Amino acid sequence: MTNGPATGPAPARQVNGAPAFAGRLLVLERLGLDTYGLADRHLEPGELRTLARLLSRQAQRVDDFDEQLRRTADHVIRRLARTRDGDHRDIQSWGVLRTLGSDIETLAARYDLAVEQLG
Repeated sequence: MTNGPATGPAPARQVNGAPAFAGRLLVLERLGLDTYGLADRHLEPGELRTLARLLSRQAQRVDDFDEQLRRTADHVIRRLARTRDGDHRDIQSWGVLRTLGSDIETLAARYDLAVEQLG
């Protein structure tokens, strides 16, 4: 396992050369297994294969929410940095944080629920 950052606006740790967001990392931490190819470990139909697929899907949901939160936070930071630097053209006195804050709260609630379900 390596800890280098992935590239792009939503950096994540890398594991075996691929970005590892929160869902994948949770499964790695708790089970010591990578979600990539997890269902392939159980080729025979049955409970274990079904469980592996469910675990992989739920970890992917957590990863998706993690990435969305990172991208939204990056967007907020860029907009506020422009404002801090004196560019007030796209800012309303109360709208930016209310709108973007609401987006982050919604994503955070979905992320929290997805992590709880993955646990």
